[in-house]
Amino acid sequence: MSKLIYFDAFSGVSGDMTLGALLHAGMPLDYLKAELAKLGIANYRIEMNRVEQHSISGIKLDVILEQPELETHRHLGEILAIIENSALAGRVKDRASRIFRALGEAEAHVHGVPLEQVHFHEVGAVDAIVDIVGACIGFEYFEVAHFYCSALPLGSGFVNTAHGILPVPAPATLQLLANSGAILSPQLTLRNGSQYPARSEMVTPTGAAIISTLCRFTQPAMQLEKIGYGFGSREFDWLNALRLWLGESLPESEAHKHRKILAEQMQDSSSFEHDEICGLETNLDDMSAEGLGYLMGNLLAEGALDVYFSPIQMKKNRPGVMLGVLINTADEARIAELILKETSAFGLRVSQYRRYKAGRNFREVEVSGAKVRLKLKFLNEVEVEAVPEYEDVATIARRTGRPFREIYEAAKTAPEIKNPPSA
Repeated sequence: MSKLIYFDAFSGVSGDMTLGALLHAGMPLDYLKAELAKLGIANYRIEMNRVEQHSISGIKLDVILEQPELETHRHLGEILAIIENSALAGRVKDRASRIFRALGEAEAHVHGVPLEQVHFHEVGAVDAIVDIVGACIGFEYFEVAHFYCSALPLGSGFVNTAHGILPVPAPATLQLLANSGAILSPQLTLRNGSQYPARSEMVTPTGAAIISTLCRFTQPAMQLEKIGYGFGSREFDWLNALRLWLGESLPESEAHKHRKILAEQMQDSSSFEHDEICGLETNLDDMSAEGLGYLMGNLLAEGALDVYFSPIQMKKNRPGVMLGVLINTADEARIAELILKETSAFGLRVSQYRRYKAGRNFREVEVSGAKVRLKLKFLNEVEVEAVPEYEDVATIARRTGRPFREIYEAAKTAPEIKNPPSA
């Protein structure tokens, strides 16, 4: 088994939140300071404070410039040279350099300049170097080999940068996430009326650079060992922290065994039906609307349980769609082959899902002299909902001229058709 880390980024991610969570998970502060000293840069100090929000404690880390007026902006080459010429471990150097290169490429793209001309501002400052290199030091301390990340809440509004006031997420942040195929969380209105994610920057360029370079955007099967909370600067109606899960990966055979045991336990303790299904995903930016419509119909005809499209922003600022298909596990290879044949995709992402199913049945009622099928939903063998079938309702509405909604409501309250006894 190998070590892995999962970024549970329910409130976003930044470099200092990552570093704070690694310290909270058990990396010693003295170890971090000693390793960072190998960079040979000065004019900063690290402040680590234990804080509490919503009765959850963790670490708030700040990198404080001693004399900000002495700080200069750096080009990518300068930052890479600082890292390469340091006495840090090879894997720390490699990861930190890859993260800064990814950030440089995103900046070059959004500003329309060659990579070697990228002039870092905020992300070239000492605090960004400390955050990114310090995170890589923490990954090496915990011997992390595999990286995963949850969906990301991007926030909204504007942020003040060296380039002026820019929309949230910042252009480089959005480009990094598009390059990596990151999964984004939707905007939600909470019960108290507040918005999640907040009207604030939830994912910073340094945070985006770390996860887009290292992470796969899925939740792994793992044996959990440590948890770390790294807090952000703002306070929201929810816990504003990055939660890192550290543990060991499970071999696929072991992961399957754990899923089977869990399913058996659920079978004993729940009256719900449940099973396992498969999800296939791919990002598309060069298919017509007609082609996508044909693809959906074809997939459903071939036995897909559900097909859906989500709007996304992809590489080179191209708008695209993410195709999602839910299927029975036994159909994985067949449906995957169909998608690769019918689309421009070069590959697919595969996920396993555990599905709960309410009990269901059907009955027929009569409205305006025609039969309407009702789909019945049962919880604990008690009927809780009856939903008229769309096509039956639509057929009657078209034939009679009555409003669809009127037919729909009449079907929900109509008495069941009693079939005559057989001779």
